[in-house]
Order: sequence, then C-alpha cells, then structure tokens
Amino acid sequence: MADLRARGRLVRVHAHLCLRESNEPIALADDHPQLAEVAALGELARALAALSCGADGFRVDELPLLAAATGHSTAECGQVADRLVRAGVLDNDRAGFLRCRSRALGNAVTRQLGKDEIQRFHRSIAEQLLDAGDLSTRFTAALASHVAEAGSSMAPRPELAELLSDTVCTALDPSQRAVYLYAAWWHSEAGVARTSLCSQLVRLLVRCAGYARLAEFVAEVVADERSGSALSSDARAELATAAALAAIHCGRPLSEPVRTALTCSEGVPDPIGFCDRWFGEEAIDWCDISSAFAPVWLGKGSSSSAMGRRRHRQGDVTVEMAFAVRNLVPVFEAVLGPDYQVPDDGPVAAYHRVCHGYAQGEWSAALSAARELRLVNADPESRHRASLLAAEMCGWRGEDRQASEWLASVPEDAFPVLRGWAASGLRYHDGDLTGAIEQGWEAYRREGREGAAPGSSRLLRRLAGIAMEAGQSYWSRRLLAEVEVRHDRLNTAESFETVSYVRSLIGVPGASPHDSERTVRLRGNRFELALACQVMGSTSDRPHSWLREAYDVALGVGASRLIARTKRALEECGGAVPSTRVRQDHLTENDLRIIALIRMGKTNRQIALELRTSEKSVARYLTRLYVKAGCRTRHGLATSGLGSSLEQVGA
Repeated sequence: MADLRARGRLVRVHAHLCLRESNEPIALADDHPQLAEVAALGELARALAALSCGADGFRVDELPLLAAATGHSTAECGQVADRLVRAGVLDNDRAGFLRCRSRALGNAVTRQLGKDEIQRFHRSIAEQLLDAGDLSTRFTAALASHVAEAGSSMAPRPELAELLSDTVCTALDPSQRAVYLYAAWWHSEAGVARTSLCSQLVRLLVRCAGYARLAEFVAEVVADERSGSALSSDARAELATAAALAAIHCGRPLSEPVRTALTCSEGVPDPIGFCDRWFGEEAIDWCDISSAFAPVWLGKGSSSSAMGRRRHRQGDVTVEMAFAVRNLVPVFEAVLGPDYQVPDDGPVAAYHRVCHGYAQGEWSAALSAARELRLVNADPESRHRASLLAAEMCGWRGEDRQASEWLASVPEDAFPVLRGWAASGLRYHDGDLTGAIEQGWEAYRREGREGAAPGSSRLLRRLAGIAMEAGQSYWSRRLLAEVEVRHDRLNTAESFETVSYVRSLIGVPGASPHDSERTVRLRGNRFELALACQVMGSTSDRPHSWLREAYDVALGVGASRLIARTKRALEECGGAVPSTRVRQDHLTENDLRIIALIRMGKTNRQIALELRTSEKSVARYLTRLYVKAGCRTRHGLATSGLGSSLEQVGA
C-alpha cells in the first residue's frame, strides 16, 4: 500500500481510496523480503523468476537453454532454481514446470528487468531451440511459447508462422491466443495469409475486450512496411472500425498517423468520422453507430436474417434509452452481436457499470464505477451524468456528505434538469419538501418547456410524488397539467409512462396505475420499480403485497431511507415486515456459481477458467459478493448464508 501511494496509484475520491490505472498490474514494493531474496541471487534469479511468471511457466528441462542465454552453467541455474523454490518464490509442479508463486512478485521482477530484457531472454532461448534443430513434440510447445513471448524483438522467420498458427487453437485463454496470433502475424510473409491473420487478431481482441492492445496493433499494422502500404480497401475499412472501437473504449482520440493512414481518397471512413464526433461531444444518432460499424464488422458473412434481427433490435426500447444517456455498451451489443465484449476497465465500461448498477440495484458496484470514472479518460458528459446518479444513490443510502460532494462536482450549467432532479432529492431527504419542489421546478423551467432534456421525466415524477406527500394540491394540479401537455407534444413511451404515473399518483378518475408499474417492470429498473410499487400501495385497496415488494426491492438495493419509508407505510396499513437471519440480495447465476466454487476451495484463476472469464472479472464479482454477504474474506463468504435458502425468523 505504501508503495502504491508513493507511485501515485492510490487516489482519494469522495472519502474512498481508489486505485488509479486499475488495468495495470500490481507489484510488490522494491524493499519486499521476497524481492530481496531474488536480488541476493543476482540477475540469473531475476531472469528465472520473470520467465516463470509467464502464462505457461518455465520448464525445468529448459534450464540449459537459460544457462546458455545468460552465460552461466547449467549447474548454477539448477542451484538458483532450487534456492528460489526453497525460499517460496517459485513452485515446481509434477509436470516439471516452475511457476512464480506470487503474481505480484512476478510483476515486480518484470518491472525491474523491463519488457525489452525479458523479450531478449525469450528470443535467445527460441533461437537456441531453432539452431539445435530439435523440434520434437517435447520442445514444439516450448518453442512456440518463447517465440510468442519474444514478440517483435525477434527477426521475422516465415517458417515459424505455421507453427504459431497451429498453437493458437490449443490456447484456452483468449488473451494468450492473441499473443500467439500476433506472433504468427509478425513472422508471416506479406500476402493473403498475413492479411487473414491480421483480421483474425483484430476480431479476437474485440471478442476478448483487449482494446488497449488493439489500438497498439492497428498503429503497428499501418506503420509496418510489409503490410501498411499494401492494405486492401476491405482491410483498411476493418482497421478503421477497429481503431475507432479502441479509441472510444480507451478514451483516447485517434493519433494523427493512424488517422492519415486509414483515410482513403474517398474521404474519412464512417467509423473514424463517428469517433471524431464522439470526442467532439457532438450530437449523434443511433443510426450513426449502426451505419459506421455494422456494415464492415458484419460483412458478407452475416445472413440477411441476422441483419434483419439486428435491425429489429434497433427499435428495442432498452437500447434506445441506453443510447439516450450515451451508454454505448448495449448499443454496441446490439450492433456488433456476440463478437462484442465489454472490457473490464476504461471509460465506456465504467460508465456502463454506473448505469447498469443503478438500474439493477447493485449500488455499491455502481458507486465504485463512478469513482473509477474520475480517474480515467472519460468524456465530461459521462462523468457528470455518473456523478449525478452517484449523488442520488448516496442520498437514498443516507450518506448525505458524500451525496453533497458528488452533486458539487457537477457544474450548475451541466444537465440542469438532471442536476435539479438530484438536488431536489437531497432537499427532500432533509425534510424541506416545499423547497425541493421549487428547486426542481426552477431547474425544469430553466431548461425550457420542450421537456426533452435528459432527466425531465424523472424530475417530474419526483416532484409529483413530493407534492402529494406534502399535500400541495396547487403543485399537484400544475405538474399534472405539465406532464399532459408534455405527452401531447412528445408522444413517446417515456412521456406516456410519466403521465400515467402522475395521474395514478394524484388519483385522476379512470387512471390506471398498472400502466406505469408494468412499464417500469419491463424496463428493469429495480429502484424505480420499488417507487412504483409504493404508488400502487398508496392507491390500491390491498396495499400489503405492493408494499412488501417495494420493501424487498429496497432491501436488495440497500436504500436505507426507502427501507424506512416502506416499513412505515406497511405499519400504517397493518402489514408486517418479515425478518431473516441473513440479508438476501438479488444474485445472478454467475454469483451463485462463484459462491459454490468458493465453497469448494477454488482459486480466482480456477474460477475464471470455469466461467471462461478474466481473473479481474472474478475479483470484481467477489468484491460485490463480500458487500452483499457483509464479510471481507473468502472464508466469510463461504460460511455466509448468501446463495442459500433463508430461514424465516419468527417472533
């Protein structure tokens, strides 16, 4: 922790200590005892530790090759390996592989040696294997591994391309397949095969969400003498699509060399034009994304029926609502289909986790993502929207100081209606109901009477609810008139939901509160569903079931103020709140599988292989599960009642 602080990677964001550059590996501090053990044995020990921390480990019978590469004897290498195993730095498994016991130790050694030096070791071992001519089955896998890890530091040798291409199929981890595929591309000769390998790697990096690596690869391709000048129009279009995807997901505009190389005589490609508009914070339309990315990415291999299904998905309300708040993940999923994978980090992924976590009631994860957005290259619009959602969540959780800090971080002229929604909510929590209505209405009027500004529906629904609770009949009538005029003007699904909600809340004759409740339920926003169920409870002859559902949802979300409010409503109508020994949050199928694997004693790596995901994703799942279970350790999660059937506790 002290080392991370000294390197500037621990940053305080709204009373929380956050990790900057979360995608970068975490290494042991330079003065750690295990690093001192490695340093005492010299450069040979560093090289052995660095080679052993690779994905494939290091074979014991390759020690003579390492000895020749470093100028030491085989006996010296064996002695160093033995001492590192005895010191607990390395493990020696039954298959004869040395593996670094601590990934953080391997990262520290890698940092000390540097990428170039480690690639030199791999290159030297690979060249010795090639010179020896021993390409038996025993050494074929080792040769492919060292050639792949050597990367572009090794001079191209076309005879290796086929070996590397065959090895790609045997690698289980997508990121490792990308390493082999890159090496196959690097060593292949110019021509159709090289172009095909380039296309395969581009699509693989998108499927495994390696957008930072994708940006580097596109820049390398366009600058490479063997392929850059001979790119076909189709290959250039695919690279332009890949470059735009990488730039948007990494939060970094395209570099001028890449932009120049991919711009043809016909003009700027659609993906690059969209990328420019995105970073320029210009208005964009759903069709812009579809026309920019779908034609090239889907290509001729997509059937007309598949294209038709994707066109049908363009009308999906959930996707349209996500696009309206600049949440690109559901949009890319609809446009690119199963090829698209959400990354673990970056501004697009973090903003999606804020929006998704808020809607699904996973508020701890959503707030963590909002803090992450403060530390990455996020566009101001996404950062401001996320901060306002964070202020709303903190307000309902009773964290008033943090809610005020989130609200203050957003300029007053940024999203005035959405900001008024969050600000009026905080005044409502303080007990100033009249002030909350006046402040919210002022924000709505200041943005204009079109009613299409982001957050308009949420704000009007909130003000109507506060007006009814405060007994303000004047404001109730005024807000009802406004939502009806707004619906006549806009005539959208969202405006219909708002007018139905307000009519049922105020008790307009003939109004059906079920219309609003059904719409919210289909939309999948759990917190707004709890509020809708409260409205149903206040207008229904049988309020108990509605209020019980609102209570269960509020409990799962962790909104302490909504929990207390629903309990009071239940008590007033004579209902009872059930008690359970263990709080039961909403668990996904992956959550349940992870809990089961934890109880079996599986490590994060084993769980990642089982679920076919990354270890970072598993760690993120575990963090959320710790919060739900109210524990801090794997043992606490394994012994908790989370994921098990709950026992009802009687009086």
